[in-house]
Formats: sequence, structure tokens, C-alpha cells
Amino acid sequence: MSICIIRRNYRSDGGAEVATSSYIEALSGFADVTLACESWAASDFRGQVERLLVSGRTRSASYRSFIGSAERFISGHQGLSHSHELVPGANIIRLGDGLHVSWLKAAGWSWKAVIDPFHRYKIKIERKTLEDPRLRSVIVNSNLVGRDLRAKFGIDPSSIILIRNIVRSDFKETPIIGPLKSGNKLVFVGSGWHRKGLSLAIRSLTRLPENTTLTVYGVDRTAPKYQQLVSCLGLQSRVTFKGLMSVTPQELDNYDSLVHPAIYEPFPNVAIEALSRGLPVVSSYSSGTSDFDKVHGVVSCELTEDGVAEGVRWALACGPKERMDFRDHIVQFDQAYLRRSLEALYESL
Repeated sequence: MSICIIRRNYRSDGGAEVATSSYIEALSGFADVTLACESWAASDFRGQVERLLVSGRTRSASYRSFIGSAERFISGHQGLSHSHELVPGANIIRLGDGLHVSWLKAAGWSWKAVIDPFHRYKIKIERKTLEDPRLRSVIVNSNLVGRDLRAKFGIDPSSIILIRNIVRSDFKETPIIGPLKSGNKLVFVGSGWHRKGLSLAIRSLTRLPENTTLTVYGVDRTAPKYQQLVSCLGLQSRVTFKGLMSVTPQELDNYDSLVHPAIYEPFPNVAIEALSRGLPVVSSYSSGTSDFDKVHGVVSCELTEDGVAEGVRWALACGPKERMDFRDHIVQFDQAYLRRSLEALYESL
């Protein structure tokens, strides 16, 4: 079987790109895989790479150019096309980023779909891709996205395939340092802080005991705004910004709970990583983590300071046995699970 997988580029801190690497590894176990991309920095990929030529000086122009190059590549490929981008004509689409139209609405930015050329084009290409007759299956990483697909595009439920994000081997296999405990150290991981709800995570500290701290990993172009918020609330001693760095299993073992009150998130990889280390996750109903509940280590909160604070109090009260149960549940979604899921999908096609 010949499969071309499409992803525009790879960034070291990008969860979606890490997911693409896992898919390539799984698909390579039973098919010849070609990666079509604009740029790829993953040193562990040994397969065939086709560089897609992209031009354009603006964000909108370069995105249009990439989509055009990907469409042309698909049309000449002798085999199945599996895209992690919105590319009309692909046989399989993985919506790891969810629906763009839903993200704009959740962020209160629906106006961008009208006046911003990039967002206007992406909304157009999203509909064109999902309504293309050559599309045979859509992979989603949460039921949240599956329901959204059916509601907005009328996609046949039998064509929507749920495949969870997986636990990377280092998070699964690295022993947890020391006994699991209930402490007061919260962690927030990721870039794109507006989407992931960092301001709400910070403000919720005002509703929690003074010994509750928050450490932030990641970068954002609007970082000064968040640092100013911390200062205005008098939380300088309780909030630490670590910047962009790799968050290892050992690093996560220093904390007691992940806070991720996203306004829209299909399913964050960092939630998988946190649960694999026994950290309960404080999330929202706007995230794919809402597929899970407290038994699995996830509490979904209303997007208010009191709602998040209440979730944090539950998370920090979780004991060692509960935390091991959270880990045992999530590690079933591993590389072997991904390969089985993809083999079953491709056999059906």
C-alpha cells in the first residue's frame, strides 16, 4: 500500500507535528509512506520526503500556495492520500486542530472570517475539503470534534473515526519520581495562551490559598500582557514563566495538577502527558478532554474564576491511588493502539 501523508511543517513544540510523527511511524509498519511538506525538521524520519514549493510574502498568500501545491501533489500520487491539513481531494483528513470556523467563533473572532484574507480563505478551504466527494474518512481525536462535524457539515457518522492522541513512549516508560502526592503546584503548558485560557488560570489563583503556585511553560507574542496581569493581581511570587523549553516526564513530576481551561481545544497532547504522570487535569467543556471525567482524571469546568478554582481544589485533593488509576487509564492509548486503529481504518478502505 502506498500512502502520502501531508503536513505543512514541523515545529519542535508543536503537538500536532508530534502527532504526525506518531502517525508516520504507525503507517510505516504496513505501508510505503511518503511525507509531503513545506519543511520538516524531525531527524528521526527516514522515509521519502517530497518538498512542496510554496511562495508568497503574506500569511494568506503562502497558505494558498501551500494548499495549491498539496492539491497538485495529491492528484499525481498513485495511492491513498492522508492529510493532517485541510487539502481538497485528500482521501483521509485528520482534524487534529478541530474546525477553524468553530475556533473563530469560540474566540469571538467570527469577524475575521469576513475581513481577514487568511481566515476567509481557510474557512472556504475547510468547507471545500470536507464536502469533497473524494474524502472517505475524517479522523478526530475527540467526540467534541465529531459532534461538531456532524452539526456543521452533516458528515456521515460512519465516516468519522475517533482515534485518541497517544502517550509518547518516554512518558509511558519513564518511572514516576517519588510517591504521588497531593500538593499545591499547578502547571500550564503550551503556546497560544488566549486559546488555552492562561489568563483565566492566572486569575483563578486569587480564589485559591496563597501557597498555590502556577508555573507556565511556552511562549506567546502577547506575553507582556499576561505578565502585566500577574503584576496587577499581585501574584508575582506565585506565577513563574519558564519560557519555551521541552517539558519532560521528569519535569512534569514536579507538579501536582495541569490547568488547561481552553476556550477551544480538540484534545491537548499535554493533557495526555500530564495524566500519564498521574497529574489530574483541570480543563473545560470546550476541550476534547471533556470526553473524560473525574474517574479518568479530568474535571471540566465552567470558564469562570470560581469554576476553575473549584476544579483545582478537586484536583489537588486527589490521592496516590487515584493518580495511578489516571495513569493506568491513559497509557492504553499508545503507539500500538494507534497502529491497530490505523490498520483497521485502512483495511476498511
